[in-house]
Amino acid sequence: MNRRKFQIVIILSFIAFSCMYGQSSKDYDILLEQTNNESFPKVLIYDAPVLPINYVEYKKLGFDYISVYSLKDPKSVPNDVKYILWTGVASNDAKSKWSVEKSPFVDDIGQYAKRWNDRLNYYMVTYNNPKDKDDFGIIVLDIESKKNSAELEKERDIVEYKTKMEKLYRYPLEFAKSEHNNYKIWSSYSDVPVERNWWGIPKKTWAEWTSDPSHLNYITHSNSKGRVTETEFSNQLDVYTVSSYFFYNPEFYNPKTANQYLGYLLFQLEANQAWTEKPVYLYYTFKYQASEGRGTLINKEMVKNSVIFAFLSGADGIVLYDDSRKATSDSDYHLLLRTFIESISELQKYSDYFIDKNVFFYKPDNARDLFTERKYIVRGIEKNNKLLLAATNPFAKNNEVTRIPIYYKGKFIDIRLKGKELFLEEFIL
Repeated sequence: MNRRKFQIVIILSFIAFSCMYGQSSKDYDILLEQTNNESFPKVLIYDAPVLPINYVEYKKLGFDYISVYSLKDPKSVPNDVKYILWTGVASNDAKSKWSVEKSPFVDDIGQYAKRWNDRLNYYMVTYNNPKDKDDFGIIVLDIESKKNSAELEKERDIVEYKTKMEKLYRYPLEFAKSEHNNYKIWSSYSDVPVERNWWGIPKKTWAEWTSDPSHLNYITHSNSKGRVTETEFSNQLDVYTVSSYFFYNPEFYNPKTANQYLGYLLFQLEANQAWTEKPVYLYYTFKYQASEGRGTLINKEMVKNSVIFAFLSGADGIVLYDDSRKATSDSDYHLLLRTFIESISELQKYSDYFIDKNVFFYKPDNARDLFTERKYIVRGIEKNNKLLLAATNPFAKNNEVTRIPIYYKGKFIDIRLKGKELFLEEFIL
């Protein structure tokens, strides 16, 4: 283990120890100063268990924005580093018809304005730094209240439903920007052109996923006489946020299915990148989401693969999310957090590749085929006559050797992987 990796391991070990025993962050300020992830060019957002560190230390670990729910004293923190997830936009009242009926044709829409006003005022009163006149960094609306394709078939006028629902989705955005425009970046959770799906991925070719508008989210895109445009709702978003969680723990499900997680993650990113010029952020968590094994932790290999390949695939940011922000003493959880930070540190060595000027993304196999055919995965970025290359085989057995021959612009690269190891290296072309 080199000196830098040892420093990071010690830093995160102190964090784990502090969470368990409430030790002051002052005990490891000097160690935190050894990290340099603050200059990582892509966006990192922390919305996970509270750590016993201040916002400066979060930034040194690489996080540009910290959830107000994860900060010990958010009112003392500069506003521009704060992230807010606005939950319950459509379901802020158990009797709200929009949420219950998933319909824009209801008679209680007028009651929302007061409730939204109360909630947004609450954010200001509770989290605003009174000494700071700057706006909050980023707000993400969590709406999630519309009918899917199967449910839409029961509507008498599907076109009217889609039109009215897109307008309704705009309502909270327009209200907030009009009455509470104190956020620099606006987004809406998981409202993206190609919505999250798993089992439907093989049903279309990659060409269809990236050029046929028939499957696009009607909230984000409209299709009129073959002309596809982003909706007014989308026009008011600064970034798209893709949700790509881990579902199938191999202890409870077929390992071949479980190990499709990385191809699945890349599909969510790359299919959406094909339809927009907006930045795309990835939401993900350390916990499995399927019914069996729900809440159990993924392994550190999955964390590293997710971070490395997401950014080599062109992700503009990652939101590390956990709906329970309470401090945890789980050493396994802290191991995953340490792995996340170490992975960012690995990429920081090649930070120039993640400044989007004159870069070319090398993707020899499309994400749909990687997922469907359960293939080894290769992604790279070319810049200034150099190639940063990553490879792994999520489906390999422990001692299995995977040979990956790559021919790129006259250069032959022979990669040999043992088991599920991750390859990351730079080549001069």
